[in-house]
Amino acid sequence: MSVNFDLKLVIDSFKQSLAEASNATKNFSNSANKEFKDTQKGMDGVGKSADSAGISIGGMSLAFIGAEAATAIFSSALNVVKNTISGSISAYLEAEASLKGLQQALNATGDSSKETEQDIVDFANALSLVTTAENDAIVKNIGLALNLGLTVEQAKKVTKAALDMGVALGGDLTTNTEALVKSLNQGLLPKSMANLS
Repeated sequence: MSVNFDLKLVIDSFKQSLAEASNATKNFSNSANKEFKDTQKGMDGVGKSADSAGISIGGMSLAFIGAEAATAIFSSALNVVKNTISGSISAYLEAEASLKGLQQALNATGDSSKETEQDIVDFANALSLVTTAENDAIVKNIGLALNLGLTVEQAKKVTKAALDMGVALGGDLTTNTEALVKSLNQGLLPKSMANLS
């Protein structure tokens, strides 16, 4: 089973995440470098005071402090990069799981064409631009609505209604979708009222 997703969008998102990590690393490095220089100035003052008291701190202590600071900076930078890459990979895996769930739901309805799948992905992308919902959450939700017995067009309309319901009344997308489908199936919400007929 192939997974159809917007590879360019995933790659662009990954590039953006790497650019953000690079900027964060540069900012952190600049800040740490300033702190290191300030610390070094302070240590120079301590060294002069110690020399005047007949105690020599020597360059070895300063070298140790510098190495320790450099190690801390490098470790922090690596953590920023690791977290950014981890977040990008997690987002990709979530999107892939949503698409696999949609494909399974479409297979169960007998309409597993690439055109239908792409239509749903395009719908989710467009809807995510005008709502707070992520496109993979919308795709996952349409798969849920399909599994609950709706047609593709009904699933799209119920998903939009569930998002609107969330804004007006609260509740998450999944809970609102399940409530709408249950109301439709029990005849509590006329199909014409929901514009699903």
